[in-house]
Amino acid sequence: MQEDHARVWAAVAALEPRQSVAVDLYYRQGWSVQRVAAALACPANTVKTLLSRARQRLRRELKELE
Repeated sequence: MQEDHARVWAAVAALEPRQSVAVDLYYRQGWSVQRVAAALACPANTVKTLLSRARQRLRRELKELE
């Protein structure tokens, strides 16, 4: 279980920087989309897009590791 957790966050760290920051703030820190948007100085819809694309990439990356 701890290995899986470490693998996921290693994959997050390998994402494009804005995606990685958005995922970290939203999932690890528990920030709202609006708060992440303020931190990244972008619209909330951009944060949603960053998170969506990050999830898609993580699904592909982690599936390949199985």
